Amino acid sequence: MAEEETTAADSLPPNSSAVAALVEILAARRLRVSWFERWHADLEGALRELPEMPTCPHELYRQLIETAGILPKRVALVTEHDTPVAVIGLRREPTQWLPVTSWVAPGSIAPHRTGYLVAAFAALRMPVKVAWWHESEPPPVGACLQVSARIPTHKLTCEGDFEAYWRQSGQMKHILRARKKCAAFQVVVNHPGANEWAINGAGRKWAPPGLAWIPGMRDKLTAARYWEPRQRLISVSLLDGERIAASANGFALGRELVGLTNYREPEYDRLGVGHRVFDALLWCARERGFEKLDFGGGHEYKSGYAPEDGARWQLTFAPDGIEALRVGRALLTHMRRLVASRASG
Repeated sequence: MAEEETTAADSLPPNSSAVAALVEILAARRLRVSWFERWHADLEGALRELPEMPTCPHELYRQLIETAGILPKRVALVTEHDTPVAVIGLRREPTQWLPVTSWVAPGSIAPHRTGYLVAAFAALRMPVKVAWWHESEPPPVGACLQVSARIPTHKLTCEGDFEAYWRQSGQMKHILRARKKCAAFQVVVNHPGANEWAINGAGRKWAPPGLAWIPGMRDKLTAARYWEPRQRLISVSLLDGERIAASANGFALGRELVGLTNYREPEYDRLGVGHRVFDALLWCARERGFEKLDFGGGHEYKSGYAPEDGARWQLTFAPDGIEALRVGRALLTHMRRLVASRASG
């Protein structure tokens, strides 16, 4: 499904965008940023003063920053009058910087004081692409957001006759065929090593040209090792004897099981193991009392498994210096509209 892209200026309310933009820029300019290339005692002290993120506690956040990537990482300590307001760990991908939590910890971006997220990213004065994914509030709007991309997500209700949707979408015939062809495989929940197997396999298979791995997959591996013993990560695997043919995992987020990583050995594709492992994951979610299974978004095939339900966003926080000219133009336009409105009244 195609992404819907709009500029932040187009998304802002016409009567408040200019004022809000100016407030954001001024707020960002009050903040001080100190950069670190590795973990530091100052960062540890700052974390103790900031609220923990529910899906990425401080211990895991530090581990993500310390996880060696195939491309560089860096950390920003953002302060206001020497008081920490955010610690922002970034990882480099081929063409952009992302928070280390991106596509790793749903609902977590960076530890920050309430009300400081946008200003803290603007204070970095560098473009950072942020995944707004399972956050408790809608994505922010403002001049510091250069681009917003809305990607519909697909979720299937685990209760009742959930297979009715598969019959409607035409997916059921593939599921039934896969069940028959994979009947000899053993379905195992939380098979030892399955999470790492899926993450390693997917990381290699979908790696960008010139790289051996998807950069963020090492962070996913760190998160999996943290959450698996805490029973927040659930995997379902198809075993051909002792060999894993396919595996998928999800993160327990309240009443939803959020799909994270799936992988299958190519030689088993002819048996439909991809269909079968999603089928098994859904039944596992149902048996464990989850209300919905979140298949995610961004790929057309997911609409066959689940209807559209919500969205995730990709936001680019732009440097405040780059935005200053646009803010000035927005203020001028806003003033002209006010003058014209009063003149016509």
